[in-house]
Amino acid sequence: DGWNLLTPRYQQSTAGGRGGYNKWWHSIDSVEIRDVAPQLPSTVTATLTYHFKNGRSTTDRTQFGLVNQGGTLLIDSSRVIG
Repeated sequence: DGWNLLTPRYQQSTAGGRGGYNKWWHSIDSVEIRDVAPQLPSTVTATLTYHFKNGRSTTDRTQFGLVNQGGTLLIDSSRVIG
């Protein structure tokens, strides 16, 4: 379902197409999301902890750029900020 919440540009350039997207998410066991902070009108920052199936975890503070497409907010950009 997450694939449909990405802009086509993000799907190709950042996610690496459907194959790259599937490869990434198949390696993930779970994700924790905390400290979500919107910066209106089109940015949100959150701390994400990815728990991988191999037992390792990584935590990043990430800023997402959003676009409104037909009343739905889609992720159009992302960058790790800490």
